[in-house]
Amino acid sequence: MKISTNKIKSNSSKFNYHYWNYSSDKLNNSIKYSGINNPIVLLQNQKELIPIHGFRRLEIAKKLNISDIPVKIFTDENNLENLFMESVIENTINNELNIYEKCKIIQILNNYLPDYNKNYWQKTLEIPLNEKNEKIINSILQFPKEWIEFFIEKNVPLKRIKTFTKIDNLELLTKLLPLNISLNRMEQMFQFLFEISQRDEITVKSILDIVNFEPILMDSTIEKQDTIKILYDRIYNLRYPLQSKYLEIVEKKVKELKINNNIKIQYDKTFERSGINFILNIKNKNDLQKSIEWLKNNTNKITNITKK
Repeated sequence: MKISTNKIKSNSSKFNYHYWNYSSDKLNNSIKYSGINNPIVLLQNQKELIPIHGFRRLEIAKKLNISDIPVKIFTDENNLENLFMESVIENTINNELNIYEKCKIIQILNNYLPDYNKNYWQKTLEIPLNEKNEKIINSILQFPKEWIEFFIEKNVPLKRIKTFTKIDNLELLTKLLPLNISLNRMEQMFQFLFEISQRDEITVKSILDIVNFEPILMDSTIEKQDTIKILYDRIYNLRYPLQSKYLEIVEKKVKELKINNNIKIQYDKTFERSGINFILNIKNKNDLQKSIEWLKNNTNKITNITKK
């Protein structure tokens, strides 16, 4: 059967879990030129028609001013979980669910289908449904849209988003996003901020003030990559003040070595692993001789690097 789109309140549907910025252009063009072939699934609840399946199709039809669309109307609320399952299954086949949509689905299940099949949904969404994870899920759904889009774009799994949920004021850090910081580096910075706030019992805003967060970001003379490095180093130094001082001493000693082109020095700057690695790039006998000679001449300086 067909009904008017005006009779369906798509925006208010409690079962709508989609993140609309990621709707499909392919689907939009298909509906524009061929109409809706797969009916929208609705639940008749008293006088209201509640969409259960086909939110994107319905929204696109309304934007295209398509008046009548094919629908299937159900009245049995006992079958509600199965209807909702069909919606999610179709989307997992046609499009991979993003992290926001997965979290939203879990929220819907908890709010409106509390007796849902936990084992089935854990397997489908690939998220362990326990109390700890559900707290993280609720936090994610409260994130500013800029951060949600960052997690979607980077395809960040739930277990890695946990670090970001520890921060007391995520909005303040939204200005980091245009810098295109890698996920690993961003995650490290957030972990440092959390640990500093816990150790010193201060807010993230206070930490950002200490490292001159705003002035550094506003300085147009600093390149993006340099901005990232300055902010990271300042936050790191605040987190590990003694280690940072030791690192500065070691770096100075390394720079004092006049290293030839055949030698590279590597060491763990967190000092979790001891030792200094010398990588020799040997192309011929002459390179080998020069490298051995350099090592002999700098033995005392090399030994002195790790001395406090």
